[in-house]
Amino acid sequence: MAFIVSGCVCALSPTGTEGKFNLKLDSPRPRAYRILVASPIMMIFYFDDMGRTTISVPPLHHGCRSYLGGLKISDETPKNRKVIYLFEGEEIARRISVNDIERMKTDSSGYRILEP
Repeated sequence: MAFIVSGCVCALSPTGTEGKFNLKLDSPRPRAYRILVASPIMMIFYFDDMGRTTISVPPLHHGCRSYLGGLKISDETPKNRKVIYLFEGEEIARRISVNDIERMKTDSSGYRILEP
């Protein structure tokens, strides 16, 4: 007699921690851009003439990881959510997650280089 058992499990991931990030926009017109952080409260950040800004990301709500037969099939952890929006004028130029920011190159001043 043989049994085949398969199951899907969802596990809550921990709440994300808040963070501050120094960003430098790689653009000749940085004032044309702004950043919107959309979770859980909307906050808008503007770039200075040098293309620099410091954004604050509040703690993000729980995410969910899904496993099928013990293998992870999705990972909606808070740091993977694209809740940071780079606007050029009224258009969204880019959607960014905290993980995306943490992977960006840094300059000599410690600013993470953001490309539009």
